[in-house]
Amino acid sequence: MASTRPLNETNQELLTAFLDGHPTYFVEWCACKDTAVRLILDTGSLDLVRHIELPDVIRMLEWLHKMRYQDLKVVHSKSYVGLSIVKYAPVSELKKLSLRNRDRKLITAVLDQLFARGDVDIDSCLEKKRTWNGLLHHLHYRPRCAEAREFCAAVRGKDRRSVYSAMERCLAAGDVRGATDALLAGKGSGAVLRHLDHLLSRIETSREPDRVEEDITYVFGACNSRNRIILVQMLLKYGARAYLPSGEKERDFTFVHLGQLRKHHETVEEFARRRSALTVEMAQRVEAWLRDQLSCVCSGSLGKVYVDDGLRYAAVPLQEGASMGGFGTLSRGTRIPLPEGKKVRAFTYWKEVDDIDLSCFALYDDGGTREFSWRTAAFTTPGALVFSGDQTSGYHGGSEYFDVEPLALAKEGGPKCHYLVFCNNVFSGGTFDGCVCRAGYMLRDIDDSGKVFEPATVQSSFVVNCASSAAYLFALDLQDPAFIWLNLGERSMQNVAGMGDVEFLLKYLHITDVFSVRDLAMLLASEVVTTPEEADAVFADASVEELGLRDGQELIRPLDTARLLELLNG
Repeated sequence: MASTRPLNETNQELLTAFLDGHPTYFVEWCACKDTAVRLILDTGSLDLVRHIELPDVIRMLEWLHKMRYQDLKVVHSKSYVGLSIVKYAPVSELKKLSLRNRDRKLITAVLDQLFARGDVDIDSCLEKKRTWNGLLHHLHYRPRCAEAREFCAAVRGKDRRSVYSAMERCLAAGDVRGATDALLAGKGSGAVLRHLDHLLSRIETSREPDRVEEDITYVFGACNSRNRIILVQMLLKYGARAYLPSGEKERDFTFVHLGQLRKHHETVEEFARRRSALTVEMAQRVEAWLRDQLSCVCSGSLGKVYVDDGLRYAAVPLQEGASMGGFGTLSRGTRIPLPEGKKVRAFTYWKEVDDIDLSCFALYDDGGTREFSWRTAAFTTPGALVFSGDQTSGYHGGSEYFDVEPLALAKEGGPKCHYLVFCNNVFSGGTFDGCVCRAGYMLRDIDDSGKVFEPATVQSSFVVNCASSAAYLFALDLQDPAFIWLNLGERSMQNVAGMGDVEFLLKYLHITDVFSVRDLAMLLASEVVTTPEEADAVFADASVEELGLRDGQELIRPLDTARLLELLNG
């Protein structure tokens, strides 16, 4: 609960079960607002309200809709909250909000507590004025104190002030420094960091070079954040740009909302209006500046550190909100080198649903793809990629698998054939959280036993349980043979592979090239030592016994997510 990052479904369920079983347990600190909001909804405990702020009530409404009202269909034409109706939509997209009585009582009690606390951020709430207005109307909310009355009057009135509107007014007037000041005063240095594209791209480069440089320095100066997590997140964003297809073209935007990946491909009209794209040179400058900042805020935190070189393939656990649980799962982007003389069997199996499809795509460095699935594999599969076809008996269970010889497939597919991405789709309709589905991979001999399933060859298996019908499982690097973790649930009702663009996955396939657990360990060290015996902290994928560590030496492994997040949280 000290982690500032959202938990996946498995960890959230574990935490809820613990608190339900220990009703007197005092939650001293909950750093992530998503975690706190979900616990309030799951347990009904108002003691947890002290861990959230007033703007988080809208987040609570969105989680409430996802958890209890997913199948809600609304056709009412009058609108109080949001714009359009989409299945599994957040509350901001609903045309009419219709909560059960117990949920109305819970939200009303939460509001009363927050107002009684007296810390009311009206400006932040006015950023979602329409949604707040609809909620207060639906609850028939009656303010019980002066703070509540002032808030209700602002929401129901014509006041539309917000930090972002102030920032946009300054940018429209060409005042980048004023926009930076407005964002810094209202949201803090972390918000300035997250809006670097927006701010730096509006600096008028046709002016004198000295003035341009002064504006750039001013914006960087407002980003004096010591938050390691935000700095690493931004570094992954700007560092990964070097690996995305170049040229002036529409971009893909992705983010995780309510535990699912959401993506948007820039339309032609949006591309034509685009004003927030940075040049390659500026993006590289931002990346270098972020690395300097990280070095300053991390330096010397752990004393003498020994780092196993293999951890350069281990990703830091910052993007796990849309992941699913299981045995042997690692952080998204982690690479596991594959041994020579082996083939990979990528598999999925299921129960309680008629048919799930396992498909894969050859993903090229330029973003191009080639699909291999039940629709195409029988006719176009190269010899180094063999598809089982449906092995199914209907609702009672089934399986599918691909056998891949990575180097041979790279040779057959040509120099551009770099990655193979595997995905699952619930072909017969429904979502993964409504059935039983697992996926994973085995390492098999080229000439193996011929058995479909050999437990001893399974390297990892995880649960696919996202509330959608599409999930990205993992990828293979064919040119430098390695298994790459994706474990990503997408917000989608797409039941057939190949209907969406997968170019955006390139950034996940290069995460460890930008920043890894090894990089984090070296930043945290006051001194990097050459043997485990000399170290205060040891970063390695091994046991205490294997390393021969003594009492007082700390072992940190790639699977120690909680400890890694603690280090990132500072």
